[in-house]
This record gives sequence, structure tokens and C-alpha cells, in this order.
Amino acid sequence: MGKVPFVQSRKNSVHSNERLFLRDFVSCIAGSSGGRLAQWLQPGSRVDPSKCQVLYSKEELRCGWPAIITVLTRDQYSDLVHVPNMKVDIKAIPIDKKELGDCDGGRKMRRVSQPDILTFGGLPPPSLQYPYEPTVRDKMYFHSITVMKPYQNYSFEELRYISPPVKRTSENMLVRPNLDGTYSATWTPASIGCYSIIVNIDGYEMEEIFKVEVKEPPQGMTPPTQHTAKKAVHQPNKLRKFVAKNSAGLRIRAHPSLQSEQIGIVHVNGTIAFIDEIHNDDGVWLRLSMDTIKQYCNNAIIEAWCLQYNQHLGKTLLLPVEEPKTIFDQVIRKKDTIRFNNKKIARNSRQEKDTSKRFWRLHRDQMWSFRSQCEK
Repeated sequence: MGKVPFVQSRKNSVHSNERLFLRDFVSCIAGSSGGRLAQWLQPGSRVDPSKCQVLYSKEELRCGWPAIITVLTRDQYSDLVHVPNMKVDIKAIPIDKKELGDCDGGRKMRRVSQPDILTFGGLPPPSLQYPYEPTVRDKMYFHSITVMKPYQNYSFEELRYISPPVKRTSENMLVRPNLDGTYSATWTPASIGCYSIIVNIDGYEMEEIFKVEVKEPPQGMTPPTQHTAKKAVHQPNKLRKFVAKNSAGLRIRAHPSLQSEQIGIVHVNGTIAFIDEIHNDDGVWLRLSMDTIKQYCNNAIIEAWCLQYNQHLGKTLLLPVEEPKTIFDQVIRKKDTIRFNNKKIARNSRQEKDTSKRFWRLHRDQMWSFRSQCEK
């Protein structure tokens, strides 16, 4: 099959109406006479990307929250149509806030300028090749990046100034067909900002581009759960009990060190809950939870530690608390108890039967012996 000569060579170029009509007819260009003729010659129902719709809720577009995006496939007559094995792709591309129009127009944009000699107090710009990690000094953990040796001569504002802005990436969505002419996709935005949602229907992109804004999630609210069954993960026991004799109590310290300040005490048979565990020269330290801190310390304390295992004495001070049995374990245990009792009852019944048989056998032998003596 050869090429259709839409346009002749430059030497004999003739932009005639016939050639333009032929081009529109073959390409099925909407709004042209050739395109209308091509559509009239094929009156059967077909998916028209320009007639399809995309449904979503702007209020549900929150960072880290799952949102549902639905695509309605329609034909040239704007009727809902289902085509088997048709591929629908949805992609969210980050865009600048200027492209969205009024989206967050009142917020100030970051001013980008080149640092001069005095920007960092005469020091060279900090190198960002060292990843962040906590710093340990004198058996204490420092979580400030300015305590790290490569950044100890710079302030937070200087490091924030030199750090590059976080680049957002395009996010592809997993689209699932509903077998009724609709397609659903679940999108969990990874960051806040403006996005352009592009829908591709069987290789043809929709003419309309949907520009949305992803906002921050509400404070103190958990993201809505999806309707997917997840296996319950067994959480390790985070409860410990101080067991000792002739003791005034276990000291609670401000930092994981025996030289640290005492800020509370756990009495004998007292229970604590912890959230973290570290090992050092003194032994094993447990970081107490906020509820335990409120129970044994002042309300102003935000960090507290207890020594679970004393390395110098080789003694364990805090023992795990036995977890309460679940209903399932109680039912299984009850069934085992009933089964054991039934076996015990059956065994006792067999023993009673055997004892009864031996008694009647002995009685019978005695009767026969007495009868034989009488006959003699």
C-alpha cells in the first residue's frame, strides 16, 4: 500500500481543495468536511477520546491520602461504551503553580540567587555529599545535623539555603477496568503541589488536561483505609516489669548513661512501656513511652531511659510481661481441657469396668469353691 500524495513536490506544489479534503478524510480530522464524511461512512459505535470524562473529588486530593479517579469511556454519540481489552493509562505530572492559574498565587516563591564570598561567613559552601546520621558524643545521641563534623561550622539557615529543592517525579496510576465502560484508578499523591492529570485511551490522549492541586492532609487525622484485607502483624511485647527483692526501686534517668541525672523511679513490681532500645557499655537501655513518663516522672519530661540489663553486674532488671491470652487462645485451651477431661473420664470408666469384672470373677470363683466343698 503506497502513500497518499497529500502534497506534491515543491516544483509542482498545488494546494488544491481536493488534496486538503483527502488529507482530512484519511486523518479523520474533527470539524472538517473530510472528517465528517469518514465518520458518516462508519456509523458504528466507537470510543471517542474527546467525549470521554474524568471524575474525581478535589477535596480528596491530599498528600498521602488515597483518592479514586474514574474514567468514563464514551462513543461519538456521548453514550457509555465498553470495549474489551482496551488499555487506559493515567499519569500525574508535576507542574508549576503558575500553570494552574489561581492555585496558591498568594504564596511567595523561593528567590534563587548565587552565593557570594560572605554568604557563609567567609567559609566555602558546605558539601552535601555526606548523608545525615545521628552523632554520638559522651554516650549521648545528638540528632541535630549541625553537630555532624562536616556541618558543625554552619547554621540551620545556611544548610537550608544551600540545599537543593526537592524534585517531584511523575506518578503512574494502576488502572483497573470495571467491565461496564468505566475505569478506576487509586492515586496516593507523594507530595503536595500542583499536578496535571493526563489520560491516555488506547494510545490516544484526551484533549482536555486536568490540572489539580494536592494539599496537605488535616492534622491529627489518619488517612482513610482501603478495602483490602491485610494480615495482622504480630507486634512484639513492649511491656517490662521490674522484679527484685529488698530494693528501693529502679532509677529512671534523663539519658542512657549511669552518670545521667535521675528523674524518676520505678518501684518493685512496677510496669513500664518502651518505644526504643539501645546497647552501650552500661548494658541495655529502654526509652520509655510518654504514658510511662507521665506515670513515673514530671509532666515536663519528654525523654526518659531505664536500664533493662546491667552489664557491670550481669543482671537483668526488667522482665517481659506475659501478654493476655486472646479469645482464640482461650477457646483452643478450653477445647484442649474438655478433650483431656473426656479422655480422663473414659480412662476412669475403663478402669471401673475392669475392677468390676475382676470383682465378679473373684466372686464367682469363691462361689464355685464353696459349692464344691458342700458337695463333698
